[in-house]
Amino acid sequence: MASFTFELTTIPGTITGNVNWYETATGGDWDPVIQAPDPTIIHDDQDWLVQLKQLTQTGPIWGAWTGNQWHFRLYFEQIGLGEGPGRLAITFAVNAGTPFVYPDQTINIPAGTVPVGIYKLYAELELVDQNGLTPVSGLAELGNVKIINA
Repeated sequence: MASFTFELTTIPGTITGNVNWYETATGGDWDPVIQAPDPTIIHDDQDWLVQLKQLTQTGPIWGAWTGNQWHFRLYFEQIGLGEGPGRLAITFAVNAGTPFVYPDQTINIPAGTVPVGIYKLYAELELVDQNGLTPVSGLAELGNVKIINA
């Protein structure tokens, strides 16, 4: 399983979380007994997902109060010719109470959403307040993912 750790330092706290992605066995010719899934290779006939796990704040974050939201987004930059799907995203509410721990968040990517090719995958975690302002934002390069014709 591929992973990356977000670490956003704000005053006075820090926000950390792990980002993982992997193929899910949903049909096609994928056989978990024969093929050990490689997180850098996704079959185009398989669903896959990206998870933000273990998101934790070490203390109060300015702007992290009830009514505000975190936005978790994925960006795809295709290597070579062609265009990728652009951006996929989910939104979840800010946890204004303690402990500052969030449930895992998942972006489900149906089979065929991302065309065959090689992509650089980026993740963005952004805090957005009720006025649309962004007091906290972080961007991380997750690495390459190859979508293959299965």
